[in-house]
Amino acid sequence: MIGPGFASGSAAALLLAVGTRAVAGPLADAAVLSAWVALGTLRASYQEPAAWVPRDDAVLVRLCIIGPSGDRGTPVRLLDAWSGTPPTDGVRVRVGRAHLIGPASKLSGLGRGSVVLTRARVLDGWGRTVVLVVGGAPILVEKARPPSRLGGAVLWARRRVGLALGRMSPPELHGLFTALVLGDRSGLAPLTSEAFARTGTAHLLAISGLHVGACMFLFWKLAARLLGYLPSAWTVAGLPARLGAVAGLAAAAGYVVVAGAPVSGRRALVMAAVLAVAFGLGRRVSPWNALAAACVCVLWVDPAAARAVGFQLSVLSVGGLLAWAHWASIPGSRSALLGVLRAAAGLLWTGVIGTLATAPLVACVWGRVPLAGLWVNTVAVPLLGAATIPPLLVGSALGAVDPVLGAPFVWVASWPARLGLGLVAALADPVVAPVIPWHPAPIVIWSLYGVVAALVVLGRDR
Repeated sequence: MIGPGFASGSAAALLLAVGTRAVAGPLADAAVLSAWVALGTLRASYQEPAAWVPRDDAVLVRLCIIGPSGDRGTPVRLLDAWSGTPPTDGVRVRVGRAHLIGPASKLSGLGRGSVVLTRARVLDGWGRTVVLVVGGAPILVEKARPPSRLGGAVLWARRRVGLALGRMSPPELHGLFTALVLGDRSGLAPLTSEAFARTGTAHLLAISGLHVGACMFLFWKLAARLLGYLPSAWTVAGLPARLGAVAGLAAAAGYVVVAGAPVSGRRALVMAAVLAVAFGLGRRVSPWNALAAACVCVLWVDPAAARAVGFQLSVLSVGGLLAWAHWASIPGSRSALLGVLRAAAGLLWTGVIGTLATAPLVACVWGRVPLAGLWVNTVAVPLLGAATIPPLLVGSALGAVDPVLGAPFVWVASWPARLGLGLVAALADPVVAPVIPWHPAPIVIWSLYGVVAALVVLGRDR
């Protein structure tokens, strides 16, 4: 068995050989691939095993917080467990990592190393262990540690934005706006969440490429416009646009961090960083390379993200859209009417391809495929995405300073948001939003995706 020491030494030797040009051509490519495999083996070998409890009923658990809350819950380490009433009988457990699924508000202000007690069930989720808090069970803090300075600053900014949204948002849109800006869906009514799931538009509630891209380009263009007023000697060689890209990337990074750094947001942020760097250097970038870089960076930092359904859906949807854009490339036209029709057709096909690309995985995880995503996304993405997110992000940023400054922008965002939310609720009717039950085996899913990936690779030079 290859150990971490051997993997580390092999990776260092191979990367050194490539860096000093001791190897070239196909041998260099093979060396780089081998180095990444060795480094990946080393990185994954240090992952702590998952927690385990030999019971399915609720028990009293002691947990140590080991990371910030995210879209997959709060990373914790299971320490002990007890059963009985009162819970005094010790339960044999395996100390290990898990994700606490419960009221995140009860954990706000707690940093790494804090220890909490709660009554919960320890279950095996989709490739991970989850600690599901029993409804109504209190979370008792046994040992509190404040977050780091950076973590405290992020919590403070997140709290400021949340309070500002509570003051500026219409009551019926507060839960939606909190989900769109902070990725917090706890304020959404169950019927609203089910409507988004049934219509295949739940991706709009996740911090993903749509949100990160809107934030980056909004502040990119704003910064470039402001820098354009500098003296002409300072604006040569497209300097305002290049510095605007840096400002847009910084704004997008801050947004992802404040939103809890969900795995789909991290993927989108790395792709945005690749785009910004390429623009600053005056180089063209392949979207496939940007997606590959995002996967490498996200999985290197957090190898467990490969098992996160959000990451898998994010990569599949982007990959499907890139493949469709490659095969459906159409020459441009000077006709304004044809341009509008092409944009409308592209919007329609975006919803169709996104739904089809993720349908097998959705069926494997949830056992159903919402067909309504094929047509509901056509109206939901423009209303709840392009028309709502830009003014909402500006209003949230200004509202964190003073709600009076951000209120006009949130008011502008409320009009398309109200219309989009109403359409999603209306189109969630089972008559117009059918759901197909499908429970495919995992081998069928991966075989299907493997065939599609092979076709994409074979047609890459088309």
